[in-house]
Amino acid sequence: MATKKSFNTEGTCIPEKHYMVKNEGKLQEILSTIRDNKYIVLNRPRQTGKTTTLHLMKRYIMPDYAYVYISLEDIEDELFLSTQEFCSALADVFIYTIQHGNTGISVEALEEFKNVHAQKNTLLNFITALSSMCRINDKRIVLAIDEIDIASDNAPFLRFLGALRNDYNQGNPMFQSVILAGVSDIRNLKSRIQNDEKTTKNNSLWNIAVNTSVNLFFSSDDIYAMLEDYRTERNISMDSRLISNLMMTQTSGYPFLVSKLCWLIDCKVSNSAEFSSKQSAWTQDGFLMALRLLNIERMQLPVFQSLKNQLEDNSKLYESLKNMLLLGTNYSIDESISEQAIMHGFLKKDEQDNLHVTNVIFETFLYNIFINEQMSNIDPTQLIFESSDLKGSFFKARKFDADLVLAKFSSSYNKIFPDELKPEMEKLASFIFLMFIHNIVNGIGNYYIAPQTRDRKRLDVVIDYFGNQTVIELKIWHGKSQLAYYLDTFNLDTGYLLVFSNLKTKDVKGRFEDYINNKKIISYIV
Repeated sequence: MATKKSFNTEGTCIPEKHYMVKNEGKLQEILSTIRDNKYIVLNRPRQTGKTTTLHLMKRYIMPDYAYVYISLEDIEDELFLSTQEFCSALADVFIYTIQHGNTGISVEALEEFKNVHAQKNTLLNFITALSSMCRINDKRIVLAIDEIDIASDNAPFLRFLGALRNDYNQGNPMFQSVILAGVSDIRNLKSRIQNDEKTTKNNSLWNIAVNTSVNLFFSSDDIYAMLEDYRTERNISMDSRLISNLMMTQTSGYPFLVSKLCWLIDCKVSNSAEFSSKQSAWTQDGFLMALRLLNIERMQLPVFQSLKNQLEDNSKLYESLKNMLLLGTNYSIDESISEQAIMHGFLKKDEQDNLHVTNVIFETFLYNIFINEQMSNIDPTQLIFESSDLKGSFFKARKFDADLVLAKFSSSYNKIFPDELKPEMEKLASFIFLMFIHNIVNGIGNYYIAPQTRDRKRLDVVIDYFGNQTVIELKIWHGKSQLAYYLDTFNLDTGYLLVFSNLKTKDVKGRFEDYINNKKIISYIV
């Protein structure tokens, strides 16, 4: 019996072994660029499927072209110190890859490369050897170089790119195409290679390449088709459309996050005490449990470690993202910082060129980081301590008692911040409530910001506790607010509204109940 496929969260995805989205359209887009004899940059955030895409390209184009994939991870760090050592190491990787893989490089072409390269260990001779190999081979060669970030600040690698650029600019490039893949956009990399004591180059080494617009993120239909493959193979009943929509709501199609949540449902949730089978796990409740498991282990996952490292290493990026979440998406971020934030996966642009956090999971991750910092920097420690002291009383019969939480928060907030200070606290008010919620829910539940409300005109906090959702809308007081339409998303009859008011009239403060479109709205005005 053939081994069943699995969801892969580590390394390259292989169609015969792993459940995958259909990639034909994306691969066709890259292939059309290759056929135009263009050189390509594939710069995307970490764990978005760059390496998998490069490996799939081999299967897709091999009938027409030879294809050599190499990764700079295969070259030891010390070999980047000199051009001669780098060329020798890169030649070894070329030879090994061609000898041990189906690349479409003929024996004669490989032998020609070996013979020419053996004559002299210089960059010029290495480029000559590559040119000779390309000339002799029956098929035009596509070269894919992965993990270029490893060498993006190494002079030998930059000289190699410069040599490839010079060959391209001569009008008859040796390769059909060269694909450079990594997080950084190598086209913006400036060379600082001294030719002599007085002259230093400072121009882009890879401005000859195009940045393919292919979108590696998954769509809801992509996820649905993958889940349908899983459902069919496993012969279980599940609502694939429901799960794919839930995935998109939380991940916005970020490939690793989708695969990780699928893996958690398949391997962890289905084997837990709460869910007795895979069929019961592939439900909304099972998905929410997978989301909680992801939040628990996220700091052990490379993609979150990478994001955290970027924040620690770049104080301007840290402050800009923090201010964006505190002050709203209209907060102006310096263009160079926004480019870095997009490059590393923190932010994305919508069709109107507005910046947003890439997905709900990353946004919650950022909130947690900033909340932990603010807990020690913002004065309302009494508010935080009170939420900790009464943590157990906020949960009854496996349900989150939002009414009690809002009553306690309102009482504490009004006590700690007198009316004359509230206008100054308006921008931080929502953040203070999130700190309050964070202290209550952290470790036993999950909370996140609803993506429909990221414009910060209002903020909808969704709290998940044992599969039960509570929606609390936060808003600065500007009149009557409506929450009812959003409750339909979670099939809820009751929602909560927390209004931060700087109005001087005290009679508008307190607890109120309204019914809007047959939905009960409990409002607290503080």
